[in-house]
Amino acid sequence: RVVFPEGIGPGWVEVSGERIVAVGTGPAPDGAQVQTGWISPGLVDIHCHGGGGASFVTEDPEVARTALAAHRARGVTSMVASLVTGTLPDLTAQVLALKGLVASGELAGIHLEGPWLAPRYKGAHPEPLLRDPARAEVEALLDAGEGSIRMVTIAPERPAAIAAIALMAERGKQRHGKLLNVLALLPIITPPFVVGLGLILLFGRAGLANQF
Repeated sequence: RVVFPEGIGPGWVEVSGERIVAVGTGPAPDGAQVQTGWISPGLVDIHCHGGGGASFVTEDPEVARTALAAHRARGVTSMVASLVTGTLPDLTAQVLALKGLVASGELAGIHLEGPWLAPRYKGAHPEPLLRDPARAEVEALLDAGEGSIRMVTIAPERPAAIAAIALMAERGKQRHGKLLNVLALLPIITPPFVVGLGLILLFGRAGLANQF
């Protein structure tokens, strides 16, 4: 049985080397190797800190590969490596260790979960290391990643957070980067309630950023 976008049913998959070149429903073409079981698209994990006894919070790419291998053995074909709150030197070293795996296609990207989180929602993150997203620090990590940082968890209510989000969007060449740059000025030129309205209109459930 094959998992298709429209449902699950009998089907076939044609493979050439390591690539899937065709899929179809119903009986397999003549000469096909018949097998029983399930075939599904690879799983995609966009928030993972490690696995197989290894962590992505490392300065050693081989340790990260151990975690990757554990997930690939269980059907995960695309993975974003999540880091946790740390000092700037530690995070920089970890990003430098992982960015090569993004460049090689082994990782789909790097996720910064912290250090720009709200203390109220810190979870297991060490509160003494939580901080506001200073522009110099944001730029340093983006520079270290050279485009490999694909996701950031950030508390928008922290001072300078909106400006940091605008910077990330601009550096990531997001389609709403210019709009985010405008939003970054709101704390300077408008009352707080307008800032809140801007965030809702952009990032809310029906916000502009969620329409694409």
